[in-house]
Amino acid sequence: NPVYLQHHQVFDTVIMPFSGYVEMVLAAASDLSETNQLLLTDVEIHQALILEKKSTTVQLILTPISTSTKKEYKFEIFSLNVVNQQSKIQTQNWILHASGKVYSTNSDLPKFDLSRKQTECNQVIEIENFYQSCEKQGINYGKSFQAINQLWNHEQVALAEIVLPQEFINSTAYKLHPILLDASLQVVGSVLPDNQTYLPIGINNFTFSGTTSNVLWSYVELDENDNKKNNNNSSLITANVQLVEPDGRLVAEIKGLKLKLVD
Repeated sequence: NPVYLQHHQVFDTVIMPFSGYVEMVLAAASDLSETNQLLLTDVEIHQALILEKKSTTVQLILTPISTSTKKEYKFEIFSLNVVNQQSKIQTQNWILHASGKVYSTNSDLPKFDLSRKQTECNQVIEIENFYQSCEKQGINYGKSFQAINQLWNHEQVALAEIVLPQEFINSTAYKLHPILLDASLQVVGSVLPDNQTYLPIGINNFTFSGTTSNVLWSYVELDENDNKKNNNNSSLITANVQLVEPDGRLVAEIKGLKLKLVD
């Protein structure tokens, strides 16, 4: 387990961030598809992956789902659960944590009008206050995951500058560093109801352009139409997220990020 994952805690328990599953799929699928331009669909979190201080065996399985020229795979992410019995006999079973589909794509993401969004989001949120609010709601982002540098919102939209911490800038092994993506998703919290804890449980579509830098902008908008379909059920909220380079080039687009209220 990378040490920085210890800085991602929910109710004092270290769990795998949603962004960690996404990065695993991007890395594996890009090798198989021989392209970094990928589309993830029907992403679902089945059970949180608790990260103990001891090492955890995690397995990603990619299964072809089409024989066409378009490379398509079903993905499943498991962890190995080992239980020591009193008779000193170990039992092992694999626990499913995440699943979905991944495709290669050559669709170019549109240009993003960053300057216009900066004008629209004019309510400044102090970063220290934001992370203190997260902690009160049971989500403790340690130093490594506090990557939001600036944050604004306006009604149901928010915009933030995300900066990868200096110690991770040379982390070339990642397609999209989990800290960058996690911080981009954290921005959703600035437009959610106060004093309530929501966690991501799935994504309808995640399009990745294939390249990214150490500084991104995250633009978040609650999906009013989808939330109405849920009869404005406050226990399930849908949002859309766009990750943008400073020059306005879209790095990734998330349509239908599902967040569920934690009891």
